[in-house]
Amino acid sequence: MASNRSSTRSSPFNRKAQHDAKRMAILSEAARLFNGKGSRATTLQDVARGLGLTKTSLYYYVRTKEDLIFQCYDLALQKQHECLDHIESQATDPLDKARDFFRHQFASWINARDGRDVHIAALLEIASLKAERRAVIEQQYVRMFKRLRGFLRDAQAAGQARDFEATSTTRALIGATDWLFYWLPQMEPEAVNKAADACWDILLHGLNARPKAYEAPPISAGAPAERPSQGFDREEQNKQNQVPAL
Repeated sequence: MASNRSSTRSSPFNRKAQHDAKRMAILSEAARLFNGKGSRATTLQDVARGLGLTKTSLYYYVRTKEDLIFQCYDLALQKQHECLDHIESQATDPLDKARDFFRHQFASWINARDGRDVHIAALLEIASLKAERRAVIEQQYVRMFKRLRGFLRDAQAAGQARDFEATSTTRALIGATDWLFYWLPQMEPEAVNKAADACWDILLHGLNARPKAYEAPPISAGAPAERPSQGFDREEQNKQNQVPAL
C-alpha cells in the first residue's frame, strides 16, 4: 500500500496539476497587483513576495515581466470567452445575453475577493506588449468585442433596443466594467449585487425599446461640491488609447 501511495504522489499527472495550480496562483496575484498599482509599478519581486516565493522560483513559471503581463491578459480573455460560451449555451434572448455578460464581471470580482476564483487582470496596458504578443491579445480582445456587439445588434434586430451605434455602445458596456476592481472594494460586500443591478438598469434604459425612461434621482442640496478639474492627465489618456482598433 505504501508503494502505491508513493507511486500516486510521483504521478506526472499530479506534478502537472501542482504546476498548473502554482501558475494560476502566480497569475492571480499578479493580476491583483496590476489592477491595484499598474503593471509598470509592479515588479516580479512584488509578485513573489505576495505568494511567499523567491524570485528564482517565479522564473520557473515566467521569464520576464512582459511574459507575466501577457499570460495574465491571455488568461483574462480565456475567462471572458468561457463566460460568453456559457451564456450562449444557456440564454436565447440577446439582451439577456448582454446582461449576463455584464453581471458576470461583478460575480467574477466577488469570487476572486472571496478566494473562490482567480483575480482577472483589467486589459488596460495592452500597448505595453511587444508587437507579436500584442497582436495575439488584440485578436482575442476583438473577437470578444464582436461577440458582445453581436448580442446588442441582435437585440436591435429583435426590437428590444433603440437605434444606436453598436460599436460605441459596446465600448461603453465594456468600459463600465473595466474599473470594477477600483471602485467595488469601496462598497460593502452585500451591496455589490445591488450595484450590478443598478448599473445594468441605467444601461438598459439607454438601450431598451420600451417607452420607460431612466429617471435620475434629485440632487441633494447638501451634496459635496464637484471636484475641480485636474487638467490633462497624460497617463489616463494613454490608457484610453490602448484599446485595439475594431
